[in-house]
Amino acid sequence: MKLSVVVICLNEELHLPRCLGAINGLDHAGLELELIVVDGGSTDRSVALAEEHGAHVVHSPRGIPRQRNAGGRAASGEVLAYVDADVELQAGWFDAVARHFGRSTGLVLGAPPRLPPGASWVARAYALHWGAPADDAESQQPSDDPRLLSTQSLVLGREIFERTGGFSEELRVDEDTFLILAAQQLGFAVICDPGLRYLHHGEPRTLADFFRRVAWGANYEQWFKAIRRLDLAQARRPQYVYGAVVGAEVACLGLSLAAPLGGWQVGVPGSLLALGLTFGLPALRTAGRHAAYDRIGALALMYGAYGLATASALLGVGRDKLRRWR
Repeated sequence: MKLSVVVICLNEELHLPRCLGAINGLDHAGLELELIVVDGGSTDRSVALAEEHGAHVVHSPRGIPRQRNAGGRAASGEVLAYVDADVELQAGWFDAVARHFGRSTGLVLGAPPRLPPGASWVARAYALHWGAPADDAESQQPSDDPRLLSTQSLVLGREIFERTGGFSEELRVDEDTFLILAAQQLGFAVICDPGLRYLHHGEPRTLADFFRRVAWGANYEQWFKAIRRLDLAQARRPQYVYGAVVGAEVACLGLSLAAPLGGWQVGVPGSLLALGLTFGLPALRTAGRHAAYDRIGALALMYGAYGLATASALLGVGRDKLRRWR
């Protein structure tokens, strides 16, 4: 069976050698490998590095969904694997692909990332939110929740790529989620297997990096469209509901600060209390779920940045999706 691994790239000279080196250096479990790098106009050494590692370089207009589709069209394998440039595949990754796709190519396979050694506190807090391992311990397994599947490391049969029409280029972000949903609606299996092991080196290093990443990655246009057409299933997406609540509380705080003395006495304390509860209650819930009470402070700060970034995105911050968030 032929496996086409597609890596999209935009000025990734820092990460690309590690990513391609891992792909080439692992045991391929008997799979025939085709390695494709889709470049969106890099101005650094990314293209030269891809060629040095034996990749077939495809040039594409810039844009994540566009580049993913260009890679899928250029690939010749029965199975397509999308691997981000800041990902490092781990031993057993190809074995998991061979095991699942040896039975059928009509499926989508993925897994949540593992954190690299030295991951930041905010990356660990966000991983804990999703139920992924917050430490480097080998004994800890990521969640098997299919909602965590993404194109950081996503494998699918070619027929799924063709029948779904590939990645929606209108979305600009969140294209992987919508492709997975489309595959499910067509009756294809979606499998989350933590044995598909990989490290994600692109996790945010600071709270400011995390804020920018969330704001850039928010698909707020689709949320507004869902509200307009009364699509409750889409409108109930927790991130955007949470961001809207935080935005309303911040607006109340601003109005209270601008109000006469009564606003200072009542409105400001009330707004601050509401924000504290909005950030603190999810932190308590997540800490309790994982018996990680020493992480409550970090989780509260993470949820604060998450809510504020999403609220900002709902106002149009992070509109330029052709830029990399990091």
